Amino acid sequence: MIRFVNLILFLAIVLPTNTRWLPFTALTAQIQNAVSAATSSEEIPRDAIPQNAPCVDQPKSHREMAASFAQGKVPLASQMTGTWVQIGDVYKDPATKNSLNCSGIRRGGAFEFVLVANGYSVALHPIGTYSQKAVMRPNHKGSVEFPVDFEADEGPETYTCRLTKRGTLACVDADTGEEFKKMKVDASLITEGTD
Repeated sequence: MIRFVNLILFLAIVLPTNTRWLPFTALTAQIQNAVSAATSSEEIPRDAIPQNAPCVDQPKSHREMAASFAQGKVPLASQMTGTWVQIGDVYKDPATKNSLNCSGIRRGGAFEFVLVANGYSVALHPIGTYSQKAVMRPNHKGSVEFPVDFEADEGPETYTCRLTKRGTLACVDADTGEEFKKMKVDASLITEGTD
């Protein structure tokens, strides 16, 4: 209730007085723009926030993700071109909470991890580290690989990925699995990293 009252006060201050009598559709558009501006300026939380809004047919466990990966294939460079948003983050350890969101895992007002690909050349935008560039390389084992530096002591992680039958990109190792879905994304929802 307090957030609703704050939103009403915010809108009363932000909207100029000459717009208060606009037709409903025009006023609605201005309200949506004002709310978007307020939301996009949200501070990004320090820790990931587990989510539970999976796609209908999305793998919900490490075992299911590994099976989807096993049935996948090497993506062609032309298939990779576009923006890929992380929709799944699953763990083999049952004590670690999985995170699934069909419309993209978010932290605050930004996506947790976005890949912007031009063929096999990829710009990586993970929250919590700097934006990076990488090149996907076929590993001759039915997958593509690329490094992601999370600034850990042991160095960059190697993501090993395949295009699934569902058209998503599944990246799996012995302990974790991440899934990305190609979608159009507003640039304001992509983090530019901490560089």
